[in-house]
Amino acid sequence: MTDLLPVTDLWLCPEPVSLDPDLADAFADMLNETEQLRWQRFKYPQDRDRFLLVRALVRSVLGTCLDIPPAQVRFRANAWGKPELDTGVHDGSSLQFNLSHTRGLAVLALAEGVPLGVDVEDLHRRVEWLALAQRYFARDEVADLQALPPAAQRGHFFSLWTLKEAYVKALGLGLRIPLADFSFSLSADKEPLLHHPDSFLSPKHWQFDSMQVEEHFRLALAVQGGASGPRAIRLHKGLPLQGYTLVE
Repeated sequence: MTDLLPVTDLWLCPEPVSLDPDLADAFADMLNETEQLRWQRFKYPQDRDRFLLVRALVRSVLGTCLDIPPAQVRFRANAWGKPELDTGVHDGSSLQFNLSHTRGLAVLALAEGVPLGVDVEDLHRRVEWLALAQRYFARDEVADLQALPPAAQRGHFFSLWTLKEAYVKALGLGLRIPLADFSFSLSADKEPLLHHPDSFLSPKHWQFDSMQVEEHFRLALAVQGGASGPRAIRLHKGLPLQGYTLVE
């Protein structure tokens, strides 16, 4: 059935405690000059390894899709800073991608011809979640959050936060859309429901997915084009250059 549906692919890349030196060298060979300079500026080895891992993830996957070496993948930013493939170099490609990472996990989302956004957060991360919700969420989201039992509020916050971040990233307009200008309704047996009265697209034109991955990470995916029918999701897990397995 999956093969009959449009597909969004997600690559989950757990962050190792430290990178094997030979693997780190192979990752570094994929970087362009600007990325090399950024990588060298990191003070701590863990931050250097994380940067290498994230860049190798996006370059290796896109390189495979484009059938070119990872180092030859070229990027550009749109008018609001969202990274995308440089179609002036990769003429004819309709690949759309988005990247998110938190301490411990990097995620790449990829689809053909439809804008998308992904966000991942560590559920164990210490945050003042109620203060953040009151500052950034819509009123109805804050009310729904506060109506829950205390034990359920933290998880609900991260579900909303990742959905809102994924949606904003999919739109590709940066901070031009305040997080309080739209809201999500969540229920256990239904897909997340978007309320965005000023959106240039009807909420029905979007598909949203929220899931827990790797035990303690909350992931949200926003894909434009939901009106054309549901999209299947394929999850891949592994490390760049070491291979990926399809997660059932």
